[in-house]
Amino acid sequence: MEPSGALCLELLEQGHISKELKVHIKGEKNFITLLANKKNELSTRWETEKEKNNDKSTLLETLQTKMQVEETSREALEYETRRRKELHLQELQLVTERKTQEAPEKKLSAMLEAETEKNTTLHKHKGSLTPELQRGETWNLELSKG
Repeated sequence: MEPSGALCLELLEQGHISKELKVHIKGEKNFITLLANKKNELSTRWETEKEKNNDKSTLLETLQTKMQVEETSREALEYETRRRKELHLQELQLVTERKTQEAPEKKLSAMLEAETEKNTTLHKHKGSLTPELQRGETWNLELSKG
């Protein structure tokens, strides 16, 4: 069944058929076939645009994912850097504390060593001291009266 020319004109006037299609209608005998072809062409064009948009969406999603990965990597690197700095500061603090603790210990050790050496020296000369000095009684009394 072919539509009448009046129907075609009415469709054109209502805007259902484009002027481009009007040119084709004049050359076509089977208007239904022409509309079906036009529908297929539009469908194909729509699918192509849809695929392009999907490709753009996919590309956008890929870029967003890549940006998120880069952001996460940057954050991880910053965290690792902070952690290493903190560990380094802790190590420095421990070294400082150890040195601070070693200083009095070394001082005490040096004093003990000096006292030991003094006692050893006194012990060597013990034989030449008077009996009171050997006992340390007179010496201590004189120091306490001072």
